[in-house]
Amino acid sequence: MSGGSGKGPWDKLPPMARSMLRLLLAGCLAHLAFHGVFQALRSEAVYHATLGRVSVNYERSGTWDAPVITTVRKPFTAMDESGLTNWDAGLYSCIARRLYVPEEACHGRTRAAFFPLFPLVWRWTGASAAGMALLNALLFIGSLAFLAVRLMGPGHPRLLATYAVLVAAPSTVIFRIPYTEALFMAAMTVAAWGMLRGRYGLYFAGALLVAMVRPASVIVMVAIVLAGLWAQAGRRSWRSAAGSAVRWALPFALGHVAALTVQRLSSGSWTAFRDAIGHWEGGLRAITGITDWSQEGFGLNVFTLCFVCLPALAAIVAGLRKGPPPAGAPYDPRRHLIAASLLYVAGILLFTVLTSAGNLHSFFRFVLASPFFHILVLAWMARAPGSRPVHGAWPVVVPVVAAAALLTWAPYGGDRLAFPFAGLYLWAAAALFLHAMHRLPRPVVAGGTALLVALGLVWTAYLMNMYLSNGWIFT
Repeated sequence: MSGGSGKGPWDKLPPMARSMLRLLLAGCLAHLAFHGVFQALRSEAVYHATLGRVSVNYERSGTWDAPVITTVRKPFTAMDESGLTNWDAGLYSCIARRLYVPEEACHGRTRAAFFPLFPLVWRWTGASAAGMALLNALLFIGSLAFLAVRLMGPGHPRLLATYAVLVAAPSTVIFRIPYTEALFMAAMTVAAWGMLRGRYGLYFAGALLVAMVRPASVIVMVAIVLAGLWAQAGRRSWRSAAGSAVRWALPFALGHVAALTVQRLSSGSWTAFRDAIGHWEGGLRAITGITDWSQEGFGLNVFTLCFVCLPALAAIVAGLRKGPPPAGAPYDPRRHLIAASLLYVAGILLFTVLTSAGNLHSFFRFVLASPFFHILVLAWMARAPGSRPVHGAWPVVVPVVAAAALLTWAPYGGDRLAFPFAGLYLWAAAALFLHAMHRLPRPVVAGGTALLVALGLVWTAYLMNMYLSNGWIFT
């Protein structure tokens, strides 16, 4: 008999690899469970015995310009190609097939308002809409696992629970349809890895891809540059700081040029993007009232505003009052990344306030379904196990009071206890649970995580059916 260490292949893996594989497995199981829940709720008997007791679904008829959307109590619809290419997914499908050829059909007038990387991936893979939805889910599962291990550390006792709550959260439906969020998150994960490791090539590649996913990546660029300048204020000359700013901004600028070049090659025009934007209502607009496109979206947007944006603004103000790092302090890429994430959230809020006229549609999508929100949550959860909650109860009290005040004041949305607001309350419960997780015993953490995952998957399936049915939209 030959001697040996007695360790199996799993034990020989580095801790980082073991943690990654554990999280990837958990993410894949959660996605399979999501599809299991969805398919179960397609059954007449299962639906009416469970979700049908507390909720309704939507049914659309009429024309696009004059739709008629009614509430019905019937099982979930099929997850087919037609339903998966509703709304923006249909536009990305058009770009994948037709690129930016000028034409009236297939969203020809507005296609160039959407950048090309995601539809090019769709075109190159030749995947169906269901295939792209699966690819998006896998990109999200993998990106979140990588960020969780890197930011919390492979040995953190609450790593798996935190990941499980986030991978099944009420807003993750966006990562399970053919939209750009998953690719955006994957590309920014590469850039974040480059920042954390001090490897500019990785950062450059990731940031360039981020810029080719969507035009709003300009907010990402500004956030990274401003956060970097603040991190280096007082420690380097302004000439050196300006050089660093150029290095951080360069891949974004080149990514935008690459996106416009793709549009030029197929449309014949360098102004295709600008011309397409002209068909959308935009510009600075005064707030005329708080509205949305659906109760479901409104609830998630209330959570985003009160539980994410307000704390982010408070953290920015606290950082400004504290001042930049002292002269001689080493550059901290982790703090740079966190500060950029805070500024991104603030930038999305500012853009929404200035341009939406008070209609909050898609607001939660650009915040909760972004890598920056997940970076902030994971960095928050990375604090030492057993540590006291930062600033006591204020991170809990202020968002709860703000959400209650907004729900009381805003007339939109109807009955606040109706099922369409369940996403708001699920996310609020998840936020409070994550905030207190470090102080909870293991059995409570395990039970709370399982409950939040189960309820989150049911809600995500409900939103998926709403999307497939082309009902009141939440994106």
